[in-house]
Order: sequence, then structure tokens, then C-alpha cells
Amino acid sequence: MSGQKLTVTYCDEYGVWPLIADDLSARLPLRNLKWQPSSQRAECIISTLEVDLKRFTVDHTPQPLSTTQTTYLNLYFVTCDLADTEAKRTNNYLGLKSSVFDKIRTDFNPPKQDRCAYIRKKDADGPQSETWNVFIEKMKEAILSSFDMQVLQIQEDTRRLDMQRHMPGWNYCSFFILKEGLAQAFEIMTLYEDALIQYDELEASFFQVLKDKALAWFGHFGGTDVGDDCGNILDFKRKNYRDMINKNIISVFDFRSYLFARQCRMLLKLQRVVEVTARAQFFITGFIPSIQENKEHLPDNFVESWVFSACMNVVNECEPLSTQLLGNNADLVAPYNAVKADLLLTARRQLDKIGIKCNHLPMTDPFSIYINHADKPRQEESEKTITNQKLLEAMGSVEAFDKTYMGLSTRAIKSYDASFRSRAALNVHGDIAALKYIRGKYEEAVRIYESIIWRYGEHEWSSIENSLLIKCADSQCRLGRSNQYVESLLALLKNASFLSPENAIHYTDEMISNVEKLDSEIKRPFSPIFSIAVTSIIDDVNTVDGASVEICIMNNLPKTFRYDTISLRLVGNDPEQIWFSIHNQDLAPGKNNFLLTSETSTSGNYAVEMCEMKLGKLIFSHNFLRPGQKKKVVRLNHDMKQLYSTLSQPNEICLGERQKFSVKIESRSVVSQSGTLSLESQSEGMTIPRVEKVSSVLTVEGSEPKEMLLDMLDTGEIVLPDLEPENVLEIFVIYEGSYTEFDYRVKTTISYKSNNDVDRKFISSDFVRVTVPLIVTESTIFRETCVFLKVELSCNGELPVRILGSYSKPSTYYLVDSQSEMKQCDLILFPKQAVSFIYKLVKRQEESIDNAILHTAELILSVDKDLLVSEACPCTLRIKQSTYWSQDDASVTAEHEFYYDIEVDYENWLLSGKRRLRFISKPGEVMEFPINLVPLKTGNLLLPLVRISAVSPEIFASTVYVNSAQQILVKPKSRTAIFFVEQQQRFVQTPTAQPYTSNALPTVVENGRSSASIRGV
Repeated sequence: MSGQKLTVTYCDEYGVWPLIADDLSARLPLRNLKWQPSSQRAECIISTLEVDLKRFTVDHTPQPLSTTQTTYLNLYFVTCDLADTEAKRTNNYLGLKSSVFDKIRTDFNPPKQDRCAYIRKKDADGPQSETWNVFIEKMKEAILSSFDMQVLQIQEDTRRLDMQRHMPGWNYCSFFILKEGLAQAFEIMTLYEDALIQYDELEASFFQVLKDKALAWFGHFGGTDVGDDCGNILDFKRKNYRDMINKNIISVFDFRSYLFARQCRMLLKLQRVVEVTARAQFFITGFIPSIQENKEHLPDNFVESWVFSACMNVVNECEPLSTQLLGNNADLVAPYNAVKADLLLTARRQLDKIGIKCNHLPMTDPFSIYINHADKPRQEESEKTITNQKLLEAMGSVEAFDKTYMGLSTRAIKSYDASFRSRAALNVHGDIAALKYIRGKYEEAVRIYESIIWRYGEHEWSSIENSLLIKCADSQCRLGRSNQYVESLLALLKNASFLSPENAIHYTDEMISNVEKLDSEIKRPFSPIFSIAVTSIIDDVNTVDGASVEICIMNNLPKTFRYDTISLRLVGNDPEQIWFSIHNQDLAPGKNNFLLTSETSTSGNYAVEMCEMKLGKLIFSHNFLRPGQKKKVVRLNHDMKQLYSTLSQPNEICLGERQKFSVKIESRSVVSQSGTLSLESQSEGMTIPRVEKVSSVLTVEGSEPKEMLLDMLDTGEIVLPDLEPENVLEIFVIYEGSYTEFDYRVKTTISYKSNNDVDRKFISSDFVRVTVPLIVTESTIFRETCVFLKVELSCNGELPVRILGSYSKPSTYYLVDSQSEMKQCDLILFPKQAVSFIYKLVKRQEESIDNAILHTAELILSVDKDLLVSEACPCTLRIKQSTYWSQDDASVTAEHEFYYDIEVDYENWLLSGKRRLRFISKPGEVMEFPINLVPLKTGNLLLPLVRISAVSPEIFASTVYVNSAQQILVKPKSRTAIFFVEQQQRFVQTPTAQPYTSNALPTVVENGRSSASIRGV
């Protein structure tokens, strides 16, 4: 009965209906009905109300209000001619207006109500007819009035019956029928929310009855009818449920199914599809225990079939409506798909249980997770069987089972992805991979496992990760994929605490035995299989042969294995990194201490960066410098027993030659063979040029030092001779750069083969202080017949210098005519002190100096008196080229181009004339150039300096300036001036006797103003 429209009957004894049927139907459904409940509830708006118009029959006679009805209005149509007659034998009907319409209203209308209306046949006003509007409004009022009366009556009856709950003879089924009548009344009026409230209250009252164990009105649990295991739980018409309730013969199974179906119908009417699926999940899982308690009367696999069918029924029923709703509201996509996926997965889990019972699946995870192992199997098989055809096909064929299993799993994954529940989707992926694994489809299983396992590792779901890894590793082993197999074994051993001791030993053995089969390197972190710590640095020669690093490794594996190499990398400045290592040792379970040594000898502070442990192509590493970890810095010193080198300035320094470093190499207790020395400048401005040979001195204990020339390769490396223990080799390496006083940083690298043919290195980066104890400054003064050489020595540094002697040797072009000879002096120069030596040099007669030209310049003043400031003084610049320094006779007539340059101090002089001028001269020629000098200051002023230079850079030109350091006295100009100063008083005052007299200035008064004048003569 539920689901019908509201019924309105009409009685047409006079043929009126055919004339108005179309007009009335066109105004249906009724819209915007406003119901004001008599129970003081808020006003309810019924936006649309469908009406089913039916001709009145005896069957539509009003029934008692306690029974559900759908007829809320009866219409009676009359014509004007018959209105008076019919009015005498009818009541409670609406009619047509006639001349006696007022009498009809009087006879039929109850107090304060107007239940009569009139309409016109073929009304000319059409849809906007006022009479029809009034008629429709009276229909609404009459329907709402009848509905309100019914609601009040049922509510009162229900309240009264509920109060009798604890009285003898009270019947829950009668209470249900009565209260459901109210729910259906709300449903007919499209008040689905109110109807749902009634069903929810009925459910709550049922659970109270269930709690009180008052189920006498239910004959048995039920579920034994054919099709109960696969019936649509949303179909409330599948059985005559209401009739069974009325007769008190309904089972608990049928009652729960009917009540849930009615609730879901209301929710679907309200288009709350998400709530439908959520309630379905709760109802299905909540009803399973009740079915389990009564399964002895049910067919085998009844629970699995009912749950499977119920879940699929709900999903399939909601799918069409959800498609429409989700298209209009994207916010519903995630919640709907989440509940839908749970329903699909619940249905799929029933396949797990059935598959195990039918031997389609093994009794292992993940298929056995939801098997209740406490359930006791039936002693006798039931004669009844389930009726779900899809499950029957799956039970009869592995192929059909797998097809159904994959279909449900795939749909669940798709819905989980749409709801952004990635973890739930991962679980289903794992189920599919497990199915592929047991079917021997290892390629597909591995592909799925490898795509999902790492996500469990990210979330530290170690136990779940291990269960997947075991199958994944076995599949990879069967496929012969050694690299992937070892990677899976490592992932298992990472979670060794979740493995049994036997499995941990087995997988450790498998890892060790398969390492040698690896095709490429596999790198993994130490943690959590291993942990490592750097304990200390040991460089005591009495304890170890060389500097060693002690490390402690914790092995969390249950077995001892042998590794190839453990290497520890330290990082610093020079060298940037250094490796310490140990080879071919056993790593036992628990703590292990090892001493790592290095083939490189160096010193400095180094940070521990990384450790690697190699087992074939399997590499474990640990980064000590990762973010958040405290940096560990250690101090390294050179190995005292290994080859050692120092860099310094040589004991002998020859100024004027290319400077050298002294590299001293001590072999100490080792034998050095095939060695090379490399020096690398780490300072700007200093380079080490390549030369063919490098001088050195080899000192062997008990013999004289031996000088040697060593070869330098194209790479700049110096080839070292073989050294025996306790040999010392000093090498002198030329460098280019400033050598007055500077600190150079030089990196020294020595590569060699030591005892037992082991390749070793010595690396050191040191500062070499280069200093010259004396600073030598030379200056030459050319004269027409000689050259004076001035050599000035000054102490450079903080230590005094003792001068033992000084002398000059003749050269190719010069002879030493005289000198400051100090061959046996004992002169001490202290810091900031200096001493000068003068040498007079003359030209050898048989030699001439190439391109050396000397000019004599003299500035001649034309006045003999002292100069006055600001007065110009005419001068003549006289220039003469000397013939003494000419190369030969032919050069006497040679002409060259020169220019003079007068260096004027403009604070003292002004120059009028050519300050710089180009001219051509030849030996012996005298040239004069006029200029004017204007002194700007008084006192003794130095005459401006004159220099003569050659235009051609190939000619060395020198100047003898006659007026060098000559001073000229400049006097000020003198003048005489006489000044008269007068002062006048501003006001005329009465002369009074002065107490004394003085030589005051004369004053005059003009027009009352005072004035003063100063006159200069």
C-alpha cells in the first residue's frame, strides 16, 4: 500500500466530471501546502503533493482512523438545477454554484468552516480563473484538515498504547502497526523526514524489547524461506510483511529486514544516498551476530550469502541515484565512495570465507583474517543450500571465483581512490597480490607487491609490511630475480623484531648466499639492521702502527657473516676527504669493535661524514652529517712511523735570482719506492713553474750528502729516488712570487709504495713564511763621464742583521773606479736601520752601451737679483746631448727624437711656455727653449725638475740636471700706505670739563648723524 499517491474521490451523478476533468487535472499536483500541526510544532511546507483522483465507490467509505488510509477528501459534484433536491439527502460534499448556492453553504458548512465552492464549466478566465483558485485552496484546506485529524488520532492512540507497555497482553506488533500508520501518513503527504523519525523510534523500541528479551510476539528467528539469503533488503514488498505483523507471525529476520527497508526508502526519498549506504553498513555488520547465533537452522554459508547479497543490493540500488546527485554536488563524492567501498569490501570478504571453505583459498593471511576460528563446524551438513547464483558459480569454479573476487576488489579500490582513502586501497591491492601469488602468477604478484610495500614502510606498519614481503620475496626467488629478492630480504630483516627467530635466521642465510648473485649494486642504510658509532682516534706508536679510527658496530642480525670492507670517510680542508678502512673481517651478532687504518698520512681537524660496509655488491652506508645529527669532529696527526715531509725557506738565499722552497722528506722507518712529489700553490700571486730538472741533496746516515738532479714531469710532479729507512732528501723547488715577506700556503702530496708494495700518500697543507733579512734598494746617477751606483741596505724583520762585507765586481760594460769597500767590517743593522754604499762606475774603453743617451739640462734665469713674488722671471732651458755614452762614431751624427718634461709644483710656481715639448737632437748639439716662471710664495723655492725622455722605447735616455736641488730666494713686494681715520659722534653733546685729556680722533657732526672716514695714501 505504501508508495501510493494521496487519493481524492469524486462522486458525479449528474455528468459534471467530463466537463471539468481536464481543467482540474491541469492544476495538479497541489503545490505549497502549509500544514500547521495541532501539536504546536512548527509549520511544515509541502512543496508538491501528488493526488490520485478516483471515482467514489463503496470501497472508499471512510474506515476507522486507527487503520492507515490514503483518502483524505471526497468531492461531490452537482449542477444548479439539482442542487436543491440533492442538498436534502447529502452532506459533507462540495458542489457547484447555483441560484441556491447560499442555501447549500448553510446546509453543508460546519460552524466557522466553508466547505462549498463553485466552478464554471469551460471557464472563460482560463488558468487564471478566480473560481478555480478558490476551489483548489479549499481542496488543500480540506486535505490538511483530514490529515491533521488523522495524525492527532494516531498519536493519541500510540501514546496510550505505549503507556500500556508493561501491562499483561500488551503486543509490540500492534504497537508497530499503529505507529507505522503515522509514518505512512507522513509519507503520503511527502513528509519523509517525519516518517523517518517514526521508523527510527520503532527501531529504538524494538531494541528495547530485544534488551528486555520480550520477543514472544515473534514466532522464530526466520531466514529459512527460500531466497532469504539473497533477497533484496531494500525491497519492503518482497514479502507481505505487514500482514505477518498483524497476525503476529513475523520472524525476527523478516521484521528487521522490513524495518530497515522502510528506513532506507525514506532516506532515498530524501535523496540522502550517503546515509543509506552508511546505515546499510551498520545494519549488515550489526545483524551478523544475530544470524550467527541461529545458524543451526540455516543453510551452509547463509551468513556469507546474506551479507554478500545485502551489500551488493544496497550498492546497486544506490548507484543510479548517486550518479545524479554526485554530478550536482561534488562534496558528496568522497563520503559516498568511502561507504560504497566499505560495502564492496565487506561483500568481497565473504568470498574469502567461502573460498576457504571450498578450498579455493588457503587458510592463510590475508584470506583468513576474518575467519572466526572459534566457530565449531557443523556435525551434519544441512540439506538446504544458498540460492545466490553468483556465489554458487564461484563455489563451483575457481575461474568464476577469481573473476568475482577481482571484480569486487577492483571496484573497491576505485571507490577508495575516489574517497582519498589510500591506505584502505593498499589493503585491497595486497589481497589481489596474495590471490595472484597462490595462483602461481608471480609476475603479476611481484608487480603489485613492489608498488605497495614501500608505502607500508613509510607508515611503519612493519607487521603488515612483513606479511607482504614474505610472499613478494618468494615470488622474486621463484622468478630468479636476485636483486629484487635481496632487496625484499633486506626489507624483511629491517623488521626482524616482527619475525620469528627461525625466520630471521633463514632470511639472513638467504641474504648472504644471494649477495654473490647480484647483477648491480644495492645500497641500503645501516639502520635499523645495524648501528654504528665512532669511538676514538688512536695514534699512539706503542699501540698501533699508524693512526687508527676505532668504530663500534651493533649487528642486529642473528648470525655472523663476513664482510669485504668497512670504510669510513672523514672530510676536512686538505685533503678534502680521507678514507679509513678494514677488510675481510667477521661481524658477529651484537657489538663489534674494529680499528680502521688509512693509507694517507695527514693532520688537521676532520668531520666524520660517512661509513660504508660492503658485502660484494651490497653496500650499507650511514651518513653522520644528516640534518638533526650532531657533527663529530676528530683530530688527525701524521703517522710517526711513516714517511714525513716539511716545507720551509732554504738556509741560503741569493738576491737577484729566482727564489726556492726547501722540501725535506724523511723516510723514517719505511721504504719508499716509485715516489712522486706534487706541490700545489694555495695562495694568490704565487706559482710553481715547470722546469726540467730540480736540484736536491740526499743524506744517508753515515755518509756524505749527495747532490742530485731530479726530473719534473709534464704534470708538474717531481720524480723521487727510492729511499731506504732513515734517509733524508732535501729538494729545492723554484717558485715565482713576492719574496720580501709573505706567508704562502702550499699543499704537499707525496705518493709512494711502502713496505709490502702498499700504495701510500703523505698529504700536508702548510704555511711557509718567506722573508728576506735585507731589503736592497739600488739607484743610478748618470754623469757625463761616469755613473754613480747607490746601494742601500735596510734591516727587514724584527731581528738585527750583521753585515760582514760589501764590494762590487766589474761587469761587461763597466769598470769600478772607486767604491765604499767594507770587506772586513762588522756592522750590525737593527730594525728600521739602513746603510748605503756608493760605487763609481766608468765605461770600458773598448765597449759601448747600446742605445744609452745622456742629456744635460740647465735652467738659466735671466735676472741676477732676487725674485719677487708674483713677478715673472724669463728663463732659458738649455739641453745638450753628451757624446761620452755614444756607441761609436756613426752614432755621433745620428738624430733621435726626444721630449723634455718640466715637473712644476703649482703651489710654488706658475709656468708660462711649453711644459712638455718634443725635439730632435744629436750628440754634442745644444738646444735652448724660452719659458717664464712666476713664483707664488716667498722664501727659498726649489726650481722645477726637468727630465728628458726618448720617444722610442728602444732608447734608454738619462738626464743630468744641473739645477737639481737648487733653491731660489723669493722676496715679497714692499709698499707704503698712510691711513687717516676720523670718528664722529652720533649726537651733539654739551662740552664739559674732562678729568683728563687724550689724543682723540677729530669728530664732526652732520645733520645729527655720526660718520667716519679712512683715507689711504
